[in-house]
Amino acid sequence: MADAARGAVHVRGGRAVRRRGGGGVAAWTGSASGFFLIGIWAALAGAVVTSASLLVRQPLTGVVWNAFHGGGHAWRRDRSTLLAHDVATLAVTAVFSARFAVSQMLFNADATGWLAFTKITMGTPLTVLA
Repeated sequence: MADAARGAVHVRGGRAVRRRGGGGVAAWTGSASGFFLIGIWAALAGAVVTSASLLVRQPLTGVVWNAFHGGGHAWRRDRSTLLAHDVATLAVTAVFSARFAVSQMLFNADATGWLAFTKITMGTPLTVLA
Protein backbone atom coordinates (compact mmCIF):
# COMPACT_ATOMS: atom_id res chain seq x y z
CA MET A 1 0.00 0.00 0.00
CA ALA A 2 2.86 2.38 0.68
CA ASP A 3 4.07 1.91 -2.90
CA ALA A 4 0.63 2.92 -4.16
CA ALA A 5 0.82 6.18 -2.21
CA ARG A 6 4.24 7.01 -3.64
CA GLY A 7 3.40 5.82 -7.16
CA ALA A 8 4.16 2.57 -8.91
CA VAL A 9 7.68 1.89 -10.13
CA HIS A 10 8.16 0.34 -13.57
CA VAL A 11 11.39 -0.65 -15.24
CA ARG A 12 11.63 0.76 -18.73
CA GLY A 13 14.77 0.59 -20.84
CA GLY A 14 16.89 -0.57 -17.90
CA ARG A 15 15.90 2.31 -15.61
CA ALA A 16 13.20 2.71 -13.00
CA VAL A 17 10.36 5.06 -13.87
CA ARG A 18 8.00 6.23 -11.11
CA ARG A 19 4.39 6.75 -12.14
CA ARG A 20 1.91 8.71 -10.08
CA GLY A 21 -1.82 9.35 -10.05
CA GLY A 22 -4.25 7.23 -12.04
CA GLY A 23 -1.48 5.21 -13.69
CA GLY A 24 -0.14 4.28 -10.28
CA VAL A 25 -3.61 3.20 -9.18
CA ALA A 26 -3.94 1.09 -12.34
CA ALA A 27 -0.61 -0.58 -11.58
CA TRP A 28 -1.60 -1.11 -7.97
CA THR A 29 -4.98 -2.65 -8.86
CA GLY A 30 -3.54 -4.65 -11.74
CA SER A 31 -6.27 -3.45 -14.10
CA ALA A 32 -6.39 -0.73 -16.73
CA SER A 33 -9.77 0.34 -15.38
CA GLY A 34 -8.01 1.20 -12.10
CA PHE A 35 -6.82 4.37 -13.85
CA PHE A 36 -10.38 5.72 -13.47
CA LEU A 37 -10.78 5.02 -9.73
CA ILE A 38 -9.62 8.44 -8.56
CA GLY A 39 -12.17 10.16 -10.81
CA ILE A 40 -14.95 7.81 -9.74
CA TRP A 41 -14.35 8.47 -6.06
CA ALA A 42 -13.90 12.21 -6.69
CA ALA A 43 -17.34 12.27 -8.33
CA LEU A 44 -18.82 10.55 -5.28
CA ALA A 45 -17.08 13.03 -2.97
CA GLY A 46 -18.39 15.93 -5.06
CA ALA A 47 -21.93 14.58 -4.88
CA VAL A 48 -21.71 14.15 -1.11
CA VAL A 49 -20.24 17.62 -0.52
CA THR A 50 -22.75 19.43 -2.74
CA SER A 51 -25.66 17.46 -1.25
CA ALA A 52 -24.49 18.28 2.26
CA SER A 53 -24.22 21.95 1.37
CA LEU A 54 -27.88 21.89 0.33
CA LEU A 55 -28.93 20.11 3.52
CA VAL A 56 -27.29 22.75 5.72
CA ARG A 57 -28.78 25.56 3.57
CA GLN A 58 -25.37 26.78 2.37
CA PRO A 59 -25.52 25.90 -1.35
CA LEU A 60 -21.97 25.48 -2.56
CA THR A 61 -22.45 27.54 -5.73
CA GLY A 62 -23.52 30.50 -3.59
CA VAL A 63 -20.59 30.11 -1.21
CA VAL A 64 -18.12 29.95 -4.11
CA TRP A 65 -19.78 32.80 -6.03
CA ASN A 66 -19.76 35.02 -2.93
CA ALA A 67 -16.10 34.21 -2.22
CA PHE A 68 -15.11 35.19 -5.76
CA HIS A 69 -17.05 38.44 -5.50
CA GLY A 70 -15.53 39.74 -2.28
CA GLY A 71 -17.79 38.09 0.28
CA GLY A 72 -19.86 41.20 0.85
CA HIS A 73 -23.14 40.01 -0.63
CA ALA A 74 -26.07 39.00 1.57
CA TRP A 75 -27.18 36.39 -0.95
CA ARG A 76 -28.62 34.02 1.69
CA ARG A 77 -31.07 36.69 2.86
CA ASP A 78 -32.46 37.24 -0.64
CA ARG A 79 -34.96 34.41 -1.16
CA SER A 80 -34.78 34.40 -4.98
CA THR A 81 -30.97 34.40 -5.01
CA LEU A 82 -30.87 31.59 -2.46
CA LEU A 83 -33.32 29.59 -4.58
CA ALA A 84 -31.20 30.17 -7.68
CA HIS A 85 -28.13 28.85 -5.87
CA ASP A 86 -30.14 25.90 -4.55
CA VAL A 87 -31.10 25.00 -8.13
CA ALA A 88 -27.55 25.51 -9.41
CA THR A 89 -26.08 23.38 -6.62
CA LEU A 90 -28.72 20.72 -7.25
CA ALA A 91 -27.65 20.65 -10.92
CA VAL A 92 -24.00 20.25 -9.89
CA THR A 93 -25.03 17.46 -7.50
CA ALA A 94 -26.88 15.72 -10.34
CA VAL A 95 -23.80 15.91 -12.57
CA PHE A 96 -21.51 14.46 -9.88
CA SER A 97 -24.05 11.75 -9.05
CA ALA A 98 -24.50 10.78 -12.70
CA ARG A 99 -20.74 10.65 -13.23
CA PHE A 100 -20.34 8.39 -10.21
CA ALA A 101 -23.25 6.08 -11.04
CA VAL A 102 -22.31 5.55 -14.69
CA SER A 103 -18.58 5.27 -14.06
CA GLN A 104 -19.00 2.89 -11.13
CA MET A 105 -21.28 0.65 -13.21
CA LEU A 106 -18.76 0.57 -16.06
CA PHE A 107 -15.88 0.00 -13.63
CA ASN A 108 -17.69 -2.98 -12.12
CA ALA A 109 -18.25 -4.34 -15.65
CA ASP A 110 -14.52 -3.81 -16.42
CA ALA A 111 -15.49 -1.81 -19.52
CA THR A 112 -12.30 0.24 -19.85
CA GLY A 113 -13.10 1.61 -23.31
CA TRP A 114 -16.51 2.83 -22.19
CA LEU A 115 -14.95 4.29 -19.03
CA ALA A 116 -12.65 6.40 -21.22
CA PHE A 117 -15.57 7.50 -23.40
CA THR A 118 -17.62 8.35 -20.31
CA LYS A 119 -14.76 10.30 -18.75
CA ILE A 120 -14.60 12.49 -21.85
CA THR A 121 -18.34 12.94 -22.44
CA MET A 122 -19.34 13.35 -18.80
CA GLY A 123 -16.43 15.67 -18.04
CA THR A 124 -16.34 19.19 -19.41
CA PRO A 125 -19.30 18.90 -21.84
CA LEU A 126 -21.71 17.80 -19.12
CA THR A 127 -20.37 20.36 -16.67
CA VAL A 128 -20.92 23.14 -19.22
CA LEU A 129 -24.51 22.00 -19.75
CA ALA A 130 -25.19 22.00 -16.02
